[in-house]
Amino acid sequence: MKKNQKNSITVHEYAAINRHVDEVAARNLELTRLKRTQVHRANVKNAGYLMAAIAVAALIMAAAYWLYKAANAISPSHDHNEIVDGESYSNGDIVRDTEKIVIIEKPVVVPVEVEVEGEKIRNFTIFVEKSTVLDGIDEVVTGVTYISSDNKWPSYQWCYTTNPLNNVYATQIKLAEKKGRGGVDWQDISGDDAKQYGSTVENLRAAKQFCSFVFKPAQEGKQRITSVDQGKQTSSGSGFFIHKRGYLITNEHVIR
Repeated sequence: MKKNQKNSITVHEYAAINRHVDEVAARNLELTRLKRTQVHRANVKNAGYLMAAIAVAALIMAAAYWLYKAANAISPSHDHNEIVDGESYSNGDIVRDTEKIVIIEKPVVVPVEVEVEGEKIRNFTIFVEKSTVLDGIDEVVTGVTYISSDNKWPSYQWCYTTNPLNNVYATQIKLAEKKGRGGVDWQDISGDDAKQYGSTVENLRAAKQFCSFVFKPAQEGKQRITSVDQGKQTSSGSGFFIHKRGYLITNEHVIR
C-alpha cells in the first residue's frame, strides 16, 4: 500500500513591495511637478528681467534721442542791431584796425539745422521774414537753400505766407519759387486759394512784392561780417563765416 503524498503550495506576498513601488512612483511624480513649477517660475522671472532691460534701454535711447534733437534743433535769434565788420593789417610795427558798422533793421529768427563736414557747411536753409501791412497777411517768408557753403548760388528758393487761423492749425500758401539760376515761377492765386487762406486775391498778389529772392551770387574776396567777438573761425566759405561760438554769418543774417 502506497503512502499518501501531500502537494505543497508556496504563496508569495508582494503587497509590501507593491506599496513601496507605488510610494516611489508617487514621490517621483511630485518631484517632477515641483521641478516643472520651479522651471516655470524661473522662466517668468527671466522674462520679467528681459522686459525690464528692454524698457530701460528704450528709455535710455529716447533720452539720448531727445538730447540729440535738443542740441541740433537750432532756433536762434539775433538781438543786436549792429555788427562790427573789421579787419586788421600791420605796417611795420604798427597794427591798425578798421571797423565798419552794419545796421540790421530787425532781429531775424531762423530755424535752421546746419550740417558741418570739415570746413564746409552742407544742406542748410536761410529764412528771411518780412512784415506786411496787408489785411490778413502779417509776414512773408522766403527760404533760401544752399547745397554747400562753397556754392555761390542757392539751389532752391521759395516764398510763402502763413495764416494762423487758431491755436490748432494754420494755412500756408506758396507765392513763388526759384530753382537755381532760373527765373522766378510766380504762383497763380485763385479765389478758392484766397478763401481757404483767409485773405483776398488782391492782397495775396500784393504780398509777392515782399519775397526776398537772391538774384546774384555770393562775392568772393569781400570782407566777412563777424560778430562783435571776433574769435577764431571754425569754418568759412564764399559769403559765409562760422566762428568758435557757432554763429553762422552771411551777408544778411546771423544764425546761431
